[in-house]
Amino acid sequence: MNNIWNDDTFFVTKDIYFDFKHAKFVNHDEEVILGRKEALLLKLLFMKSHHVVSSHEIEYYVYQDEAVSEERIRSLVRQLRAKLLPFHFVETVKGEGYRIANVKVEEPTQTPVNTIMKFCLPWLSMADCCLLLL
Repeated sequence: MNNIWNDDTFFVTKDIYFDFKHAKFVNHDEEVILGRKEALLLKLLFMKSHHVVSSHEIEYYVYQDEAVSEERIRSLVRQLRAKLLPFHFVETVKGEGYRIANVKVEEPTQTPVNTIMKFCLPWLSMADCCLLLL
């Protein structure tokens, strides 16, 4: 995965990134708001992206040493994964913990329809956009 940190933002690609300051995942023009603990977990996983993060580390960083069960951590991971679909960024390493998966993100192919939908729709009606395709 080719990625870059920029202050509180982690870029997977220029259009797919995590904004930790505002606790959101952005996939092109679509924003998904993350809960506080989900954002902390994701930030921890990206900070340690070349290592497996244990449940103990998650407990310390996300829950500030509050005693939590393994099931509660698994539940948090499931919630985070559900919000990040269709991407599978979080990988389970059985018996060890979690890590950021090596995900290859392919940019969508730009077609005339995609371009028109992206740039014309805010200013034109759907009928006018369709006329541009002819």
